[in-house]
Amino acid sequence: MKHYNREELDLYRNGDMNLFSRIMCSEHLKICASCHKLLDSLKEDDALLEELRGKLNRLKHAAGDDTVKKKPLSGE
Repeated sequence: MKHYNREELDLYRNGDMNLFSRIMCSEHLKICASCHKLLDSLKEDDALLEELRGKLNRLKHAAGDDTVKKKPLSGE
């Protein structure tokens, strides 16, 4: 069974995989707990980064500095 690495799952979750590869990865994720766990970990990383950006923006705004911009996540 082919397992997916972090970079491949990054492509998958960001919609940057070609259609055939995306279908194959999606099917694999249905049966592979380790790849699904890695994908969940990547999603948790994204959520943490968004939370930190939000907090930084609130701090900057409270200090009167609105220059912080939302940076795209990898693959966006």
